[in-house]
Amino acid sequence: MKVRLDESHAAVVFALLATLLICSSSVAADAAEASPAEAPASVPLAAAQPIPVDNRLRYPVSLDSGHWDALKTDTWSLPPDVQAGIQAQLAGKLTSTGSCLVVDRDAMPSRGGSDKPTAGVIGTGGFVVATNVVSFRATGGGNTGVDLGLVKVGQKKDTTAVTLSLRIVDAQTGQTIDSGTVTGTYISHYSPNSPGLKGTSFGMLEFSTSPQGLALDKALDMVAARVVMRLMKEPWIALVAAQDKNTGRIIINAGDLAGVQPGLILDVLRASQPVIDPLTGRKISDGDQVKVGRIKIARVDHYAAYADVVDGKDFQPRDLVEPAAQ
Repeated sequence: MKVRLDESHAAVVFALLATLLICSSSVAADAAEASPAEAPASVPLAAAQPIPVDNRLRYPVSLDSGHWDALKTDTWSLPPDVQAGIQAQLAGKLTSTGSCLVVDRDAMPSRGGSDKPTAGVIGTGGFVVATNVVSFRATGGGNTGVDLGLVKVGQKKDTTAVTLSLRIVDAQTGQTIDSGTVTGTYISHYSPNSPGLKGTSFGMLEFSTSPQGLALDKALDMVAARVVMRLMKEPWIALVAAQDKNTGRIIINAGDLAGVQPGLILDVLRASQPVIDPLTGRKISDGDQVKVGRIKIARVDHYAAYADVVDGKDFQPRDLVEPAAQ
């Protein structure tokens, strides 16, 4: 039996075929995105590695106010609340690594050092992380749809890239210990008529799910990874704050918020004298350090920890403590 298709039936068949072809092309494109070959060559290899989280002790980090307003086009710009949301997003990523304690800039030690231990800050150390948008670009990569002669049905493919500059500064000396750039990219497939960002009326939710927000999210992941990898090269240091007159326990100015846990063994060191740069007047070193004893953490508060003396005596406020050598 022969079946003859009229024009309406033919249109339905063509539509079904187009849908199948679009789905298959979209799946292939998504698979290509997942391939390592799609990774941008400008991303440093180290920044693309998994974030290490095996270091329990957390480094104090403060975020410089990022300049996110450069992330804009002719049709939209970032509202202030979205810029604040991006800053909070970076703080969350650093905290989630397990190696950073994000604190306010005012809580960081001043350049040249301070005579007063600051509650909640790990000893004399501290780092400032500054990020800025270097470039933002979106390029069309063609159409993944199907040409049906008079009608072309399908999805548009765009690549969005956000490049951030990164600078890590030692809060005590003011010296930059690392700097560079990272680039996050996102390849999107969407209908030409799909809604996009317009004006300044969108919120953080709309931005975070947009191609621009997803590209930025990848760049922030790379920032967090690079910060952790650099800080883990720095010594973790805290300070003796006092010695309890009743129990004799040594109290240090870092608690569980800084990753200090009961059982942690620390060496207590005393610097001979601070070294001051004659040109800048800033402290550039704590001088030669002499071991004066060893302590073991017995209990912790949020901003302080109490330790039993393992060996040594005559501990003084502002003696340095660091994880004991294995």
